[in-house]
Amino acid sequence: MRTNVGQVTNWLLAGVPAFPICSDIGKWPIQCAALLLVAVVGCSPTSSNTPRPVVSTGSQGAPTDSGAAPSPPRDDASGSGAARAAQPLDPSELPAAVSAGNVLDLAAGDLDGDGDIDLVSAQEDDTLILENEGEGTLTAVAGFRSAARAVLLGDFNGDERLDLILGEGSRPVAGVERGIPDRLLLGTEDDGLVDSGQSLGSGITTTLAAGDLDGDADLDLVAGELNGIRVYRNDGAGVLQDTRQNFRSRRTGAVALGDLDADEDLDLMDGSLGQPLAPGAFGADPLFSWRNDSRARYRSFRFAGSQARGRTQSLELGDLDGDLDLDLTAGQDEGLRLLINQGTSLETAPDIDARPVSSHELADVDQDGDLDIVAGGEAGVILARSSGGSRPSFTVEELSLAPTTSVVITDIDGDGRADVIRGGPDGIEILSAPE
Repeated sequence: MRTNVGQVTNWLLAGVPAFPICSDIGKWPIQCAALLLVAVVGCSPTSSNTPRPVVSTGSQGAPTDSGAAPSPPRDDASGSGAARAAQPLDPSELPAAVSAGNVLDLAAGDLDGDGDIDLVSAQEDDTLILENEGEGTLTAVAGFRSAARAVLLGDFNGDERLDLILGEGSRPVAGVERGIPDRLLLGTEDDGLVDSGQSLGSGITTTLAAGDLDGDADLDLVAGELNGIRVYRNDGAGVLQDTRQNFRSRRTGAVALGDLDADEDLDLMDGSLGQPLAPGAFGADPLFSWRNDSRARYRSFRFAGSQARGRTQSLELGDLDGDLDLDLTAGQDEGLRLLINQGTSLETAPDIDARPVSSHELADVDQDGDLDIVAGGEAGVILARSSGGSRPSFTVEELSLAPTTSVVITDIDGDGRADVIRGGPDGIEILSAPE
C-alpha cells in the first residue's frame, strides 16, 4: 500500500529555517499549511527518493545520562520480555454498524491505498479497522483483540505503508490491573497488518506521538503512560528501542511534538491527568516543556519550564497568531486553553471555552487562512472559529451534544470540505463542519 495523503513539502519562510511539513495522515489538508515549523503524524513520501517526514500527531525531573546509549526495551508485565501477538477478530465478531461500540480513540489514514481516508477505532475491548467504501461509508473489515486506549498511524519501517501503534491499557492479574505492552503492527503488501513481535513498555498508555527526534529521517515514538513518559528510538527498520530517559511527569494525559524554539529539532510538551488527592478526586498539574538537546548523542530532552495547571487530556501545536512559530492549545477538564509562543516562553491567553475537553484538533475548517479548533468532551463537540491576526479571538459553535472521547478532522467523503468525526460511548458519528 502506498500512502498518498501525506506528501512532504519544504516551506521556505523569510527568517525561518526550512523545515519539512506534512499533513497529518487523514487530516484536513489546509491544516498542513498553517502548522508552520511542525510536521504531524507519520506521512509517507510520494517518491522513495523523497526524505520521509519528521513528525507524526496526538496525552519527572530533567532527563539524566543524556549521552548514554539507549537501553534494551523493558520486559512486559509478565516479566518474560516476549510480546503477546495481536489476535485478529473473526469476521463474525465485526460489528455491522460503526455506530456501535464505546470508542476511546480514533486515527485516520489511507490504509488500503485507494485514495480515500479509512479509520482505526480503539474500542473498549477491540481495535477495529474501518474501510472507507467511498463518500464516507465506513465498514469494519478487520479487528484485533486489544485494550488500546490510544492508536497512531505512521510509516515506521520506511516501506511507504502505514503501520499502526496500539497504545495498550491494562488487564487484571490476581485482582490488580497490570499494564499491557504496546504493540507495533506493520502494514503488508496485501493492505493488511501483522504484529511486529515487539513488546513496548507496560505502563498503561494514554497518549501517543511520533516524530523524527534524532534527525535520522525516521519516525521515533513517544508514549505517555500513567507511569510517566517513554521515548523510543527507531533504528530505521521499525525496531523501537526504549531510551529510558527520565521525566518528572506522572499520570500523563497528553503529549505533543513540535519545534517550539526554532532550532530545527522537535521539542516535547506533556500534560498530566492530575495526581490523586482522594478517591475519585485529582489535583491540577502544570504543563511541562522539554527541549530537544541536539548536543546529546541520542537527542535527549531537558526540562524547560512549566505553566497552565489543569487536568490535561489533549495537546495540539500550531501557529494561531500568524507569527510563524508554534503556539499551544490544551484540552483540559477545566476547558480549552491557548498559550501563545513568545519565543522563549509560552504566555497564557484568555481561555477559549470552559467545557471539559477530552480531544481536540486544529485545522482551517472554514478555509479563511487561519487555524480553527474542534474540541470534544463530555458536553459534546464544539467548533471554535478563529478571527485570525496577532491576537486571535474565537467564536464557539456547537456541533454535537453527544459525549465525545475523540475527534478527527478530515475529508472523509471526498467532497473537498472538512468533516468532523467524533467517537464516544455511542460509537462513531460523522459531522459536517459548518462553512
